[in-house]
Formats: sequence, C-alpha cells, structure tokens
Amino acid sequence: NKVGGGPSLGVESQFGASLAWVGDVNGDGLSSDIVVGARGHNGNRGAVFVLSMGPDGSGGIQAETLWQIGDREGGGPALDVDDYFGYGVSCLGDVAGDGRAFDIAVGAGGASSSGAVFVIRLGPLGDGEVLLRVASGVGGLALQQGSFFGLSVASLGTDPAWETAGGRGVGHRAAGRRG
Repeated sequence: NKVGGGPSLGVESQFGASLAWVGDVNGDGLSSDIVVGARGHNGNRGAVFVLSMGPDGSGGIQAETLWQIGDREGGGPALDVDDYFGYGVSCLGDVAGDGRAFDIAVGAGGASSSGAVFVIRLGPLGDGEVLLRVASGVGGLALQQGSFFGLSVASLGTDPAWETAGGRGVGHRAAGRRG
C-alpha cells in the first residue's frame, strides 16, 4: 500500500513482480524513471506503473507514480481476467523511431490462453500507445494453450551493423514462455 510515493494497491496485485529502467520519461532531468509490473492487479488483468524516482530532500529517494497502463487506461490494451499484463517488462529503446527512447515490452502471460507481448510507446504526458501485439495466431506465431508466452521479456540490445533508413541499429528482443 502507498509507501514512498508508489501507488495504493493490495497485496494481490503482485506489484514489483517485474521492473525495468526507462530513462527520463517525464523530462525532469533525472534519468531514473522505471516501469513496474503488477500482474495480479484488477482481477489478474494486470497493470504497469510508470514511476519517477528522485531525491526526497533528506538524502533518501522517493517515488512518484506518473501513470498507470492497464485495461483500457493509460494507452493500455483491453484486458481480460487472468491476462497477467505486466508479468514481464523491458525497455526496448526507440522502436517507434520518434526520437524518444521510451518504448517498452510488456508480457501478458495469460492473454488469449497462451500469452502475449505488447510493445507500447510511452508518451511524455502519460499517453501510452500499443504499437504491436505479438501472440499466437498473429504473424504466423503458433503457441500451445497455457504456454504463458510473455512470462519474461528482454531487450538484447541493437546491432549497429544492421542500419535502418532512419540511421538506427536494429534491435533484438526476446520473450520467454513455459515449457
């Protein structure tokens, strides 16, 4: 429950089950903003919270909740009970190519019975946007029911040898599942 500036949540939310550093999302000059998964929030639909970390004035650190991405809020997708959105989170850099390096991958291990990964662009004003959904039946991906695709997600960095038209290296991503 609301401690040190974090959101008010019940223990069932599993807040902190995943987290990733995303840089200076809110533009306050401190590059210490993070995304924190809460896969059990809202009936296991799940959510991701964007937090700004900074000094508290007494030599410590405090968190400020900037916004929540979840079931049709903060730019999040429509979610169902037991989707577990936020099971895994990772900062991907600038996937959208808009000059802002705040695109994230969010795993939803229970979505569509086999799991999904969402790529979300974080805007400066709490206006996230789903750029891509990766799931069974999308783009030729075939997963078994109950595989929990999106249990973990990671950015593996960029390959500068593969340049895109925009002059950015091509990023490599990974997503885990059970089995």
